[in-house]
Amino acid sequence: MSISSQITRINNNIAAAYAACDGKGASLPQAQNSATLAATILTIPKDGDQPSLFAPTISRNNDTVSISNPSSNGGFVNKYKIYNGDTLLREQTSTSFSKIALGQGDYSLSVVACGNDFTDSPKSNSINVKVVSITRVLTNMNSSNTATLISTGINYTTTLSPTSGHYLPEDIAVTIDGVATNSYTYDSYTGALTIPSVSGNIGITAVAYDSPKLRKPKVTLSGSILTVISPRYASTTTVTVDGNVLYTDSGAETTFTHDLSQSLSSDYARHPIQLVSSASGYDNSDTISLSYDVGPVIAIDGFRYLKMVSAISAVTAIRLFIDGVEEDFINYDGSSEWSVDLFDYTSIADGRHTVTVAGIGTGIADNRSNTAVYFKGAFPIYGVSGLAQSSPTLTRTDDAVGLSYSINTSSGAITSDFNDTFPWNETEIINDSAGKFLQFPEMFFRVGVNSSNQITDIAVSKAPSGGGNWYHVPAFAYGCYGAYMTGNALKSMSGYSRRVDITRAQFRTYAANNGSGYCQLDLYHRTVLDFLWLIEWATKNSQSIMTGRINSSGTSGGSSRLNTGGTDGVPTPSGFETTYGQMRYHYIEDFVGNVMEFVDGIVCGDANAPYYVTDDPSKFADTNTNMNPTVYNAPSSGWIFALGWDADNPFMVMPVTTGNEASASAGFCDYVNVSGSSYPVLCVGAYCSNSNAYYGVFYGGTNTVSYSSSNGGGRLLKVSE
Repeated sequence: MSISSQITRINNNIAAAYAACDGKGASLPQAQNSATLAATILTIPKDGDQPSLFAPTISRNNDTVSISNPSSNGGFVNKYKIYNGDTLLREQTSTSFSKIALGQGDYSLSVVACGNDFTDSPKSNSINVKVVSITRVLTNMNSSNTATLISTGINYTTTLSPTSGHYLPEDIAVTIDGVATNSYTYDSYTGALTIPSVSGNIGITAVAYDSPKLRKPKVTLSGSILTVISPRYASTTTVTVDGNVLYTDSGAETTFTHDLSQSLSSDYARHPIQLVSSASGYDNSDTISLSYDVGPVIAIDGFRYLKMVSAISAVTAIRLFIDGVEEDFINYDGSSEWSVDLFDYTSIADGRHTVTVAGIGTGIADNRSNTAVYFKGAFPIYGVSGLAQSSPTLTRTDDAVGLSYSINTSSGAITSDFNDTFPWNETEIINDSAGKFLQFPEMFFRVGVNSSNQITDIAVSKAPSGGGNWYHVPAFAYGCYGAYMTGNALKSMSGYSRRVDITRAQFRTYAANNGSGYCQLDLYHRTVLDFLWLIEWATKNSQSIMTGRINSSGTSGGSSRLNTGGTDGVPTPSGFETTYGQMRYHYIEDFVGNVMEFVDGIVCGDANAPYYVTDDPSKFADTNTNMNPTVYNAPSSGWIFALGWDADNPFMVMPVTTGNEASASAGFCDYVNVSGSSYPVLCVGAYCSNSNAYYGVFYGGTNTVSYSSSNGGGRLLKVSE
């Protein structure tokens, strides 16, 4: 049989097959050939039903969803139905679509194929996607990508550019679902921004500089080796240690290396280091602050275990000294698990003890470490009494008896026995995306109160013991610096201008924008710090210890407000710089002075009426809804004689009594303004342009809800969730 006859036979068979299909009620395609025969057979009705199409498949590539129609459907598909779960979203004839065109929301997408005289196909495979929003808050800046929606799982890219007369900022703020994130790359020289694998609603906040500003130098400290890379355009980068210029490096984008051990004493010390770059025609870079520890660094863990925080790798053994006496020689393996149980030294009596170590090894000088303190026996209690007496001087009680401090008015350094006592010996500097904080451990306070709800005595300990009424304070972190703002969030960082001229409610919002657990300074935690202040200094006259930055405290700079970081060079945890008087209390700068601070969790009212308070940040507001009245009433405006206590609302402490027994030199030596229910907002402390005796740690003033001022700032807290 010839090839020609074979072809004729096959064509006849195909034609017969199509005729048979037609006789069975099949839907015949326009092109009747062997390629479409199988699909035609599938259209033969069963028991009178229409034939069904086969399910398509879908896939995603960035923002696009593509539809693949199986060949078994032939040419019979004429449209597709797009579903979110069981909800029909749209119908289309094309084989792709954009996810963001669906609008913001969560989707479980699938597709159904449709055709004339066919039953719709089963659903395709499903793809779960989320379309999220993009919100940009740009001040004097533009974005090349102006999209307002994006689907999750893909990268967001844009280029930020300043408007005419402005300059790209070094830092921007990015949030995902309202929570600050560092998962992005931003080039502050080109403005290129990439947020990889987007997972939620994007927020981008950026404020252009008004003048050109150098970027911060890049710094690493490995052991004693300080490596500095100067920023682009820099002429000089200055390194100060302990407040004195140690190095001045010249050049831009240049690497400099310094061995600090060659310039600093080998005796143990924690040396604060600051770096700043400068150049003609540019504002100075922001200041970078860090510290360098000389000698081994030790700490006490769990009340009794000696831990090595850091030691150079050559250390193979240590000499252990308790109260200055060498007690042991111990091998040191460099492990993070290494520890010594100090209670094993049974010859050591109960009480307070100091511990130092010296590292031993090849080439290791016999340098003593820092001094750590531990207690053997019952936890110590540190207290004061006399809070409801006219004399500002308080009487030390319990284990605080005999402890003291000294103030060097020439250097601003304060040496205090309390640096080595609880809770200060268990505080820790921490840094996170919101800045620098002082982390406090949980603690207990004993509070004595008289029949007039006036606080008479206070004490702090690691655990309650003995008599009296004890109140628990959970761990928390207190911002080391007054708040500045970048984007729409408050930060606690060195080298910035403090944010002022906004209301307490705005500070509340910008604090919370850092994410869960963050809030602005509240009455509860301010009271805890006030109590610790009273216990340490044993006086109600705060200005006799430190005034902070006020108009009369410094001889230079007039009454100008100072940037954060002015006390970074103070060599002790508490102290002040001597040019302007700016102070810090255990690394908390401007605890008093420079800028007054809003306090949340309280709504003030009329004299002889209760305050309304809460320690729940979710209830912070400028009205007393969902707040609790105090058992004591606010006094009239005047010099503060006594503070009030409410056992049902502990640490919600405000003045309860003013009067003739108090003055600038009696009682608490500070003033309180009580202006009535139209002034519910509380501010505390002192401010830079003030110079009278009204304003100290315990000053409180009430203001309207809309109050904002160049003298009014805020502070960031991080509290237990």
